[in-house]
Amino acid sequence: MNKDNNVLTIKTLKITPIKNLVLGLNHMILETNILFDKDGIHILTTDITKVITIHLLLPSDRFEIYDCKKEKILIAIQLPIFQKILQNAHNKDVLHLYIENSHYQDGFINYLSLKLDNSELGSCVTHKIKLIDNEDNTFNVPDIKYPYFINMSSNDFCKIIKNSKSFSDVIDILIVGNEIRFKLKSEQIISEFHKNELTGSISSENLSKIIHGTFELKHLDKIIKCSNLCQNVELYLDNESPLCIKYNVADLGHLTIYLLPFNNNLYNF
Repeated sequence: MNKDNNVLTIKTLKITPIKNLVLGLNHMILETNILFDKDGIHILTTDITKVITIHLLLPSDRFEIYDCKKEKILIAIQLPIFQKILQNAHNKDVLHLYIENSHYQDGFINYLSLKLDNSELGSCVTHKIKLIDNEDNTFNVPDIKYPYFINMSSNDFCKIIKNSKSFSDVIDILIVGNEIRFKLKSEQIISEFHKNELTGSISSENLSKIIHGTFELKHLDKIIKCSNLCQNVELYLDNESPLCIKYNVADLGHLTIYLLPFNNNLYNF
């Protein structure tokens, strides 16, 4: 591929993490703006309920090729179409994303091109995805200093949420001393899960402070669709603050998701 013909050229060998990323995002949002600049690929958006905020950063130096000829390129894409294309990709495929010069005019972009190369199979598939009108919404990355975070198995977190949603609509997440607790209560059952090895600046004052938030399981059930991104997930929590859930996208970057507490619509980013 000749980069001179494109305003944007990206190449990665890590097709599986990209497939898992788009699949996870597709459960939370159906369309999104994507910003490309010299630093990398950025997504900063909310779901339709404004309860979930999504921040994705894939730094440019994590790709085999990353060439962005403009200061910034902003596109808007329908994720279900992107996901359908990627779900048929072979794990050994090489992914190329590019925007041709002919499809870029004064910042307006018609198509995002996607090519899947596989030298072992001797195959090459090219798609041109019709882009939608973007809304240049301005968001800021939430600037919250959390006193604690816990690193736990993505599968464990996923199982807790899946099991809980069968019995309740909400779940309480607490930090007490040096452990995190997941609690739910319904007419049929009262359940509680504990995990130690809390990470953070644990002072005597912090040990006596109880951190608590209540979150809707219907939103957490969407978020855990990102569990295939990495083995471990980081959870950040503080009183009267969103729950912060951070996944690594292999070694390509990270996806950070903020979930507002239940019955708290006053907290705005």
